[in-house]
Formats: sequence, C-alpha cells, structure tokens
Amino acid sequence: MANPILPIQAGGNLPNLDAEDDLHEKEQQDADMQAYADIFDLDENDVEQEVIELEDGSVVVNFQEKQGPQKDPEFYANLAEEFDEQTLNSLAMEYLDLIDVDQESRSQRDKQYEEGLRRTGLGKDAPGGATFDGASKVVHPVMAEACVDFAASSAKELLPPDGLVKSNIKGVADRRKEETADRKVTFMNWQLTEQIPEYRDEMEQLLTQLPLGGSQFLKWRYDDEQLRPTCEWIPIDNILLPYSSTNFYTAQRVTEVQDITEDTFLQRVDLGIYRDIESYTSSDSPLNDQTQSEKANNKIEGKDLPSKNIDGLRRVYEITCFLRLDDDSITDGKRAPYILTIDETTSKVLSLYRNWESGDEKMEKLDWYVEFKFIPWRGAYAIGLPHLIGGLSAALTGALRALLDAAHINNSQTMLKLKGGRIGGQSDRIEPTQVIEIEGAPGVDDVRKLAKIVRAHV
Repeated sequence: MANPILPIQAGGNLPNLDAEDDLHEKEQQDADMQAYADIFDLDENDVEQEVIELEDGSVVVNFQEKQGPQKDPEFYANLAEEFDEQTLNSLAMEYLDLIDVDQESRSQRDKQYEEGLRRTGLGKDAPGGATFDGASKVVHPVMAEACVDFAASSAKELLPPDGLVKSNIKGVADRRKEETADRKVTFMNWQLTEQIPEYRDEMEQLLTQLPLGGSQFLKWRYDDEQLRPTCEWIPIDNILLPYSSTNFYTAQRVTEVQDITEDTFLQRVDLGIYRDIESYTSSDSPLNDQTQSEKANNKIEGKDLPSKNIDGLRRVYEITCFLRLDDDSITDGKRAPYILTIDETTSKVLSLYRNWESGDEKMEKLDWYVEFKFIPWRGAYAIGLPHLIGGLSAALTGALRALLDAAHINNSQTMLKLKGGRIGGQSDRIEPTQVIEIEGAPGVDDVRKLAKIVRAHV
C-alpha cells in the first residue's frame, strides 16, 4: 500500500517504521505513562495530555508519539474519493460562490497593494505629474527605500547566519535539560539554514513585500519526495478571507488561490493528493485573470502574459474551512475543520481532507500558514506603507516632477508659426516645447515676422 499523504501539497510522510518495533515502543510508552499516573495520582484524561501540570506548578511532558498518516492512513485519506459526486458538487458550487463574494469584498485592498507597487517607481508607471510630451517620469524613492530598509533590518533579526532558534527552559534547568535543549536548537537551526535552502529566499521576498501589502503569509508543509519540511511565500493577493473576518487564524474560511501548471496538477494526481477528474488543459486554454497587484508586479519584472497557455496553467482553490459533513463517519455531522480543494476549470472537488490530528477529540484546526503583519489594525488585514505614506510619496513625486518639468520648460522654446492662408485670429492649446502652425496673410516672406516665441512660466 502506498504511503498516505498529509493534507495540502505533497507531503507528510515519514519513512516507514518497522511495525513490531512501533508496537513495542507504544506498549513501553503506555507503561511509562501509567507509572506516572500512579505516582502523581493522575486521572485517565490527564494522561492523554501532552503537558500535564501538577499541583506544585511543575509539569510532566507526555512524549507519546502522535497518530500521524503512517499510523492511521484511513483518517488522513482523501475523502473526495469516498463521498458521492452529488455531495461533492454541492460543496464545490457553494464554495465557488463564497470565493466570488470574498474576492469582491477585498477588491479595494488589491487596488491599495497595486498603488503601493506603482509608487515604488520600479515599473515606470507611477501615477501623477504632467502629461505633455517629454514630461518628467521620475519617482521619489521614499516608498522603495522604506521597503528595502525594512527588509534589511528584519532579515538581520529573523535570518541570522547562525540560525534563528533559541532555547527557553521552563522550570529549574539542569545539565540534562540544557543538553537536550542545545541538541534541539542545533538541529532546528540546521534545518532552517541547510536542510530547507528555500527558507531564506522565501522569507526575503516576504519581508520585502510585507510593507506594501500590510500582510503576507508563509506556508509550511512536509515534502514526501524530498523527505523534509519545505516552505513557500504566499502573497496577500492569493489569500482570500470573508468580509466578516476579524482575525486570520479564527476566520471561518481561508482560501489560497493557486495557479499551477498542468505538470504539477498531474503530479498531484499521480501522488494521490488529488483525485483524477480526467481534465486536461491545452495551449489554447485561456489564462487566468490577474489581480491588479500581479499586473503591477509584472511591469516591474518586465513580464507580459503570453499569447498561448503553453504550460497549461490552471487555477485551483485550496480552502481551509469548517464543515458539517453527515457522510464523515468520524464527525457524524459535527462542525469540524477540513481542507477542501476545488478546480476552477471543471468546478470539481479535487480533494477533501480532515484538518485535525487523528485521535484529537476536540478536533482543533491545524494551521499550515504563518501570518506576518506590518501594522495590525482592527480587521483581519494589516495596513502597510501605502496607507501610511502613500499620500506623502505621491506629493514628493509630484513635487520632484514639477521641479524638473519647470527646468525643462524654461529651457525650451514654444512657438506659434504662421503657415499662410486666411487672415484671422486663432486660438490653440500649446504644449510646452511644441511648435504650432497658425493661419497667416498670404505673401509674407519674412519668417521673423511670422513666428513668435512663447515662454511658459511655471
């Protein structure tokens, strides 16, 4: 039987363990915990807790191995393979409608993010200033400088070369505890600096964009092919929250918009992450709509949408939500956290996973995303530099452009030139540095009598 897959991407599996050794280890753990229960007079519920607090304030840590995918493959199975098609279609239609509403409710937020990107001037399309031919397009660097300075100072604290992880021993520290803590610190720092090479790059992108978007997200998963944790920066414009949300971690649903290639889609089908819906994209398939911030970023990177969908890009929605599913034998219709993935092209459910640990009677939601906030505000979305200094950035850019335009205009000649014809007065709108032809009397042969230099005063 193939290794079971944790919810969300390709991941979650640990190497297979010998079944007999596992059984022996579990029996030994149970015996140890029973001994602790007898010594400290603990009841059955206390024994099952990870951290058991005693009356004197000390704690006992229960290191019993949790029932992960390797131990309980049925619990972590893709429920979309088991549910009937009618139930799945109903879920897909309901949540696609909710996604449309969520996208509409945060359209203004996308505009704010777009404006922040444009205000940096990196895309050569910062708004404001004069529109005449040759007008200055220079941009004051206050927005870009603030982003770079913030990312640099944050990286110094969050991405030190010797690792971020530090230990904090609770209670009385002895030699054994200190040695254990040092080993854990060393291992986790090795993971972040060596085993997960993409961590620093993803974090640097996140920190650079954080001042502009206000909120950004880092997604963690276990990669079954590489047998290690991995992480990915998720920009705020790819995360949708309900209008009613006041906090990211308590939101009723969180939708991640994923634009994946056909190859990635088929890979997930082959791994058993998605069910096979027999849907393929071609080069003639339309490309997905881009957010305003994506369009602004493409200008910065110098990218244009291709005319053909060569890579077979398709959009899927990965939704962390709470559902009441009568078809789930474990919950019996009770409210519980799930991860629902829907293919936009076919409106079909690709996967449905339970999003809590096996054996957890409370069914507490597992968090796969880490939220980063620039300045927390009263809602689920934090605020960023466009909110704080967007107007100042516009004013500085406008003043700088006006200064350069004034110098340009005062050093350029604007002319009215008679071209011959009827006699009469005319009125024309003359742009700086322009030469405009006007009607004049016939027979005039001195150009000095026909042309007038017009000086613009600014």
